[in-house]
Amino acid sequence: MRIKLRAAALAAAMIGFAIGAAPVASAVNCSLGQYCIHENVDFGGSTCYFTGDDYNYTNDNCGGLNADNITSSYSNYARQANFDDIYGYRHVNNTADTLWYATRGTFRSWVSPCNAEPCNDQASGHKWV
Repeated sequence: MRIKLRAAALAAAMIGFAIGAAPVASAVNCSLGQYCIHENVDFGGSTCYFTGDDYNYTNDNCGGLNADNITSSYSNYARQANFDDIYGYRHVNNTADTLWYATRGTFRSWVSPCNAEPCNDQASGHKWV
């Protein structure tokens, strides 16, 4: 029995190593309670930080860039709450075209695949649900 448990633990560790562990929020520059969108893949480039709904990224400045249509990766480091998941939307003020649904603790180093390809550099707003 002990050998089977060790073998199972080793296999789980190897799978975790092979697919990569989820990044730590500090590594992706997103604080607890925030949803963050990142200009580049792997959480790089400019970052926008949100603690509430934002249906219009054209009004947001992220490190000198307009936030509209720049998202290549995202982080949902929400606190456990009634509203801790995110819908990412393609169009300003339009919740009909959902790109992704990001549950609390989701760190996506690349936005694809998503619900409605193409999704890279397409996000224009989000809503906490």
